[in-house]
Amino acid sequence: MAELRAVVMQPDLERLGRYDPERVRRRFLDSFTPAHTRVIQHAGIDVGLVAVRPEAEDDG
Repeated sequence: MAELRAVVMQPDLERLGRYDPERVRRRFLDSFTPAHTRVIQHAGIDVGLVAVRPEAEDDG
């Protein structure tokens, strides 16, 4: 997943002058939580992923 993200983000980050392949992968891996990630399947074939992180509660 980290590799796929790096490949997908590369053109946009290069355009911004901010592409660093190690940084892209590290940022993903540092924030990845498997429990918040689901694999999307179609006809029994993995076709995508979706991750939803819970929002922090506001104590105010």
